[in-house]
Amino acid sequence: MNKPHSIITLEQIKQAHEVIKSKINRTPVIKSFNIAQELNINLFYKAELYQKTGSFKVRGVFNKLHNLTKQEKEKGIITISAGNHAKAIAYAAWLEGVKAMVIMPDYAPKNKIESTQGYGAIVVQTESNNLLNKLNQMIEETKMTLIHPFGDLDILAGQATVGLELIEDVDTVIDTVIVPIGGGGLISGVAAAIKLTNSNINVIGVEPKGANVMSLSLDQDKVVTMDYLDTIADGLAAPFTSIQTLAHTKQFVDRIVLVSDDEIRAAMKTLVLEEKIVAEPAGAASFAALLSDKIAFENGQNIVCILSGSNVDDDLLKSVINE
Repeated sequence: MNKPHSIITLEQIKQAHEVIKSKINRTPVIKSFNIAQELNINLFYKAELYQKTGSFKVRGVFNKLHNLTKQEKEKGIITISAGNHAKAIAYAAWLEGVKAMVIMPDYAPKNKIESTQGYGAIVVQTESNNLLNKLNQMIEETKMTLIHPFGDLDILAGQATVGLELIEDVDTVIDTVIVPIGGGGLISGVAAAIKLTNSNINVIGVEPKGANVMSLSLDQDKVVTMDYLDTIADGLAAPFTSIQTLAHTKQFVDRIVLVSDDEIRAAMKTLVLEEKIVAEPAGAASFAALLSDKIAFENGQNIVCILSGSNVDDDLLKSVINE
């Protein structure tokens, strides 16, 4: 399945859902009232922030582990992540009795590092511009099996189950789905699931202004690496995309918009005060795009925001609410 330029199929997404459904939460679709009335739309949240480990990432990890050989699992698994994929890897490895190591950037939030270690994974931190070098070094030394956070079709098929579920669970015809983008794993999978089911649904991606690596990759029509990232949304601070995610984004995503850190903070605060939902910055990015008028819509349209994670640092959450 893992030919770099391949595109996942609807059948592969459905197979992934069968594989992982007993290990994950089928997260709820929550219908907004106050915000929906203010915007004069029908607004739904796909609440992946209620997923195990606090983000959608476990979906892809469980599907990938299912497709590893016994020998690959026995070597242990290794990955690179700023936090949510790290937690997912650590949790899944702990559940299945597999050794795990995670290479994390020096800017990774303390709460995500501690959670990853809490599941028993070994954490190795390094400078953000040395992540790939350190990853390759540790793979060479340990011979562990790499599970890429988004450059893997098994991972994308697992993340795609978010889209599969929301199409089944939203009780009306969806007009637009808004999805946050880091390295592109979530939007690649979700957009594939949606477009392969109903090509009339608009899929819009959202990136932070200071970490817009997918937009840059699309502009240059190649996988781009950013040497400097500047965003509050650590969960979207991927320094590069992948061949796989770039291909899926090109084929299935209608448009990408950018949001500022201030717009993300405002969205986080609104979600807490108006909807009683606590989202991390990455998780609130889709809503930030809607709230800050980055996305055009008509009155009465059915809009879905994917809230991708809840692993927010306590001090950051306090500062956002008190602004």
